[in-house]
Amino acid sequence: MAREEVTLDVEIEELEEAKPSLFQKMAATVRSTMMVGLGAADMTQEKVANLWGSTRNLVGDLEKRGEDVSVKRREQITEEVDKRQEQIKGISGKATESFDKYSEAVLTRVNIPTSEDIEGLSKQVSSLSRKVDKVRKEQEEAAA
Repeated sequence: MAREEVTLDVEIEELEEAKPSLFQKMAATVRSTMMVGLGAADMTQEKVANLWGSTRNLVGDLEKRGEDVSVKRREQITEEVDKRQEQIKGISGKATESFDKYSEAVLTRVNIPTSEDIEGLSKQVSSLSRKVDKVRKEQEEAAA
């Protein structure tokens, strides 16, 4: 029996040596878990740094784009306001012209002289006044 015991003990030892122990398995699992954790932490740090850089670039790009759009919209609004002002000036001019035309027609109908008529009469009176003065002067010189 001693021989069988020795053979059995040798076989058990060989199996134990060939097969990792529970402690070794746990140690390998713990080490693997720690390496996964370190890898995840490192990758997270790298991704956060890249994301932070990308976010700053994105914010800068969005800010520049916002400024460009602001300038473009301001120009469009200014152009539109200028167009509307020109339209208003045109309409105002046409309204004034129409009003003047119709008011002149009304004044003519009721025989009220227009400012042009009064100006013309004023020029005629001035001209006649000069002629009268000239004739008076000539008469005074002839009498003297």
